Amino acid sequence: MLCEIANIDRTTYYKWLKRDVSKGINLFETMQQIYYEYDKTCGYRKMHSELKDRGFKISEKRVREKMNEYGFLSEIRRKKKYKNYQTSDGQESVENILDRNFNTNSCNEKYCTDMTFIDTKEGLICCSAIIDLYNLQPFGLKFSKSCNTDLAVASLMELAQERNLSGSLLHSDQGVTYKNKRFVALLKSLNITFSMSKKGCPYDNCLMENFWGTLKVEKIYRLKNKPKNMEELQEIVVDYLDFYINRRKSAVLGYLTPIQYYDKNDRIK
Repeated sequence: MLCEIANIDRTTYYKWLKRDVSKGINLFETMQQIYYEYDKTCGYRKMHSELKDRGFKISEKRVREKMNEYGFLSEIRRKKKYKNYQTSDGQESVENILDRNFNTNSCNEKYCTDMTFIDTKEGLICCSAIIDLYNLQPFGLKFSKSCNTDLAVASLMELAQERNLSGSLLHSDQGVTYKNKRFVALLKSLNITFSMSKKGCPYDNCLMENFWGTLKVEKIYRLKNKPKNMEELQEIVVDYLDFYINRRKSAVLGYLTPIQYYDKNDRIK
């Protein structure tokens, strides 16, 4: 009678009566756990990948609907206005060898480097890093109160201590720091091929820009208070990098973490 009034098939009605309510509860609890593991920055695609790894059979569309229903909304990245830090006309230009070809066959083949400023209570701190384009893993994280060649050299030397960089390619923007004769000489001594973005074109180094943007959106901008000083900032960033390398899945890497992608594929010989 009720099925006829509601215009519902009997099979559908009895299926609804026998549904396992606990599945919905378990889904909510698992999604909530993942959401806070990612510190509220997990989008529906990463949520879907995590749920699959934990045994849930659910579509991306359903995950997106449930995230909206439960209020598990990801932080939205702030748009960035790019500045062009050009070198003087008197300096020798460096060819854009990378030319946005970010694909690599193995790790230790192509790297990108860049610096960014992060505000603290003691003023702006300059951060330098290098990422391997193979698995987007950051290396050579260094901090300084000034953006100079010493910082760029320190990042590169730390990476050189971990890996044999002979034959590798390093790409940077058109910053004066990277065109410094001392930095260029270091590259040559390590047998590293140097590549630079075209002037006024940040997209040539977009994966490095994306790394800094992710760090700031997912961690720095969400801090209740500015870091007190460079030492506290360093602790915050190093802690985030542990999450970024070991637990944060990347869509570019097929929803694997950098370390998972590295372990799954060829290691350095």
